[in-house]
Amino acid sequence: MAINNVYFNLVGRECFANIIQTSASPVIVNIFGYTKVLTEQQQTINLTPYMREQISISPIWRGLFTVKGGAITPSIEIDGREYAAQESWHIGERKYNKHASDLPFRLIAPGQADTVTTYIVAGGAIEIDSDAGPVGELPNEGDSGSLGALYLRPTEDMGLITLYNLDDSGASDELEHIHYIFRPMGLNGKRLAWINRYGALDFWNFDFLREQDFVVASETIYTQNGYQKIAKSAEKVYIMETKGTTREVLDALSFIIASPAVWVVTDDLVNDPIFDEVDIITEECRVYSDDDIHGMQISYRPKKRAL
Repeated sequence: MAINNVYFNLVGRECFANIIQTSASPVIVNIFGYTKVLTEQQQTINLTPYMREQISISPIWRGLFTVKGGAITPSIEIDGREYAAQESWHIGERKYNKHASDLPFRLIAPGQADTVTTYIVAGGAIEIDSDAGPVGELPNEGDSGSLGALYLRPTEDMGLITLYNLDDSGASDELEHIHYIFRPMGLNGKRLAWINRYGALDFWNFDFLREQDFVVASETIYTQNGYQKIAKSAEKVYIMETKGTTREVLDALSFIIASPAVWVVTDDLVNDPIFDEVDIITEECRVYSDDDIHGMQISYRPKKRAL
């Protein structure tokens, strides 16, 4: 065996496999079904994109739940022998102790639904109050910490939402405030939901900018008249934007392009929202600034094509 050492390095949201060989002989590495041939004696492979594909996440809309499916043990197979890490890799940074979101406020249209998600220590509970009175409580009766999600339809009379951490004795400590900003949805605007870096759901209302054709496949042949395209297919891409917001909000929204799952949320103001998964086309955030007004554009297409 030409492998001298394999060790895994889990840094934040990234996971790397460092492979050291005793010789320069090529080795075949199997990474969750993908095959790579290594010819260098020392090489580092970023496993993160391979591992994200192994985690299937659906939007958890209401109730208490424990973080599952958001963690996986890194492993690779080299020349038929498996090497595994000693600890699991998590899709989120798992630094809770607060409302599991980096958004400084929640943008919402009147009547729309939202979730308040927070970490609950083992045996503890989170009490959620508003200026208009109690909103709800999220208990944790398990042996380990869990994420709790409370479904609600905020109203302007609720004012400030406050989270309190309740310990075993019933004493409460103020944990965090959640601000809602109410603004009607723009014409053709869309409400996007995505898995944020904590493994929880974030929501934001985007304004419609435009739609355009996105070329997904083409075939070219050479003829006496030069190169000619003989087949081409395209699909609609929707370009949305948010503007007039703060840089802090944009920093939180920028995680959309790195999120493992993003949905367009349709909310009829009565029933539970419908989640339609989309594919984010944007590879890097297009952030613009006009004096003190900041904005961002993002593009997406449906996750699955209509047949």
